[in-house]
Amino acid sequence: MSAALLITVVALPAGAEVLYHVDFEDGTTNASVGTSTTETAAGSNGGGTIDAVPNPISDSGNSSAYVGRCSIPQGYRRAEFSSQRLPTQGQVRRYRWSYLLLDDFFGGADINWLVNAQWKTWPCEVCNSTYDPAICGGCAGIFDDVRIQEGNWDFWYRAEPNCFEHSQPVTTGQWVRFEMLVYWTTEFDGYVRLWRDGVLVYSLDDIRTLFTSF
Repeated sequence: MSAALLITVVALPAGAEVLYHVDFEDGTTNASVGTSTTETAAGSNGGGTIDAVPNPISDSGNSSAYVGRCSIPQGYRRAEFSSQRLPTQGQVRRYRWSYLLLDDFFGGADINWLVNAQWKTWPCEVCNSTYDPAICGGCAGIFDDVRIQEGNWDFWYRAEPNCFEHSQPVTTGQWVRFEMLVYWTTEFDGYVRLWRDGVLVYSLDDIRTLFTSF
């Protein structure tokens, strides 16, 4: 199983500070702004690879010469690519990225849970009495994530008591661009905006996006 990924933060509002940017155009997975980390440990919990490869489909969604490709062989489960840790409390953050799933992506696959992106606390691996009741659907400190389930991209927003889910249909054979704007806050004045290919598809207001004891 393999998928291509473009993480880009172009055309930001005037004066906006770019904190992380990688477009793979130099033929590597290095970030041009910030730092990139990969986790492709061997064994049943890892075993995947992340490489910069020529763009297999150049279209209006992404005309880049090179893109990042995550590949996970059968019997393995993980190839992770992440930015440096960034402060969130009281901050507005804009995230932009693109996906490409080739036409044969689902061929022969039985997928019931496939995570494509996560926004986490640190340390996110800790499951305890602080995290467990504060994160919708379990601990591990994952506030928001994007999953493929039943033919949809499922966006989960998970800071109790504001638990929301929004689905967008998965398409294959073309690039899909997502953009998400989040006001990260422990108060009930947070918000989320989600765009797909430049069209606003989901909006949340007056929600808590971080748990109180964050």
